[in-house]
Amino acid sequence: YIDGNTKYFVKYKGQDTEITLPTISSIGSYEIYKYAFHENKKITSVILPDSVTTIVDYAFDGCSSLTEITIPQSVTTIGDDAFIGCQSLVEVYDKSSLNITTTSYGLRALNVYKNENESKLKRYNQQGNESEDGNYIFYIDGNTKYFVKYKGQDTEITLPTISSIGSYEIYKYAFYNNKKITSVILPDSVITIGKFAFYLCSSLSEITIPQSVTTIGDNAFGWCSNLSEITIPQNVTTIGDSAFRYCSSLSEITIPQNVTTIGDYAFDDCSSLNTVVIENWAIANAIIDSSSQGRLLNYLQSGTGVVKVKCSGLDKVTSTHLTNTSNFSATYQDGYAVFTKK
Repeated sequence: YIDGNTKYFVKYKGQDTEITLPTISSIGSYEIYKYAFHENKKITSVILPDSVTTIVDYAFDGCSSLTEITIPQSVTTIGDDAFIGCQSLVEVYDKSSLNITTTSYGLRALNVYKNENESKLKRYNQQGNESEDGNYIFYIDGNTKYFVKYKGQDTEITLPTISSIGSYEIYKYAFYNNKKITSVILPDSVITIGKFAFYLCSSLSEITIPQSVTTIGDNAFGWCSNLSEITIPQNVTTIGDSAFRYCSSLSEITIPQNVTTIGDYAFDDCSSLNTVVIENWAIANAIIDSSSQGRLLNYLQSGTGVVKVKCSGLDKVTSTHLTNTSNFSATYQDGYAVFTKK
């Protein structure tokens, strides 16, 4: 938008995920207008040229896949909420004279650096080798090791095992709103699946989670509406709030023995769910209680819907005062209390 000395960049209409805004000699200096990149969920990397002077409020609002950005020396003003909703923005290359911190201007970054060699982001290929063209983006800072973004176009992916990194976590929002991926295999080096990691991955139908994983974060698989089955590893101890909420194709779930914490609404609106197996009777009530788990039992079909609780006898389970089971018949079979919906 050009009107005399008023010069704004107002919108990017391309499909590239890594972009560099142009330097235009006939325009000279210009500002990034408010909402210029609003809700652009494709871009992962942005480099601003020296002609940019101002980043207006909400310029990058809701850019949930944006991982890194370069702020040039020419920038003198940034709006307070310029980067609000950029949950994946882990790193900022700040060439300006502004005192940008990891929480400035709506940021929730891990690293703001001034010198080019201070970046903590590294790219790896499928073979686990560092490569400028690698599609797997990692953030490495001492013992802090995150997989933060996949930049490829494949629908079936296997995250790499990287000997120089060892164990790592899937960072929050790593695959957020990725509508292309259908199958994911996580290697034994993954120990945590962060919050919203696979949120809104509506084409994801299968995922392999290794035994090395101990934590599944809040909303990790929320709205994965095509996910029909999942095996929660035995070493998982924590399942976060709404971790599998709106997994409407999920028909069966087993809560392993070592799970000690399960968040509110973890399986809410799993409308196809018809079999629930609980390997630890001590937490059965917390899982079944509709006030905290979001009507888990409501989705079970009459006559076929089953809740199985591992225990030493039916009396052992009833002593935990399971709630919301008045509409269920109870029997004891092969080490499990089996509640079948009437």
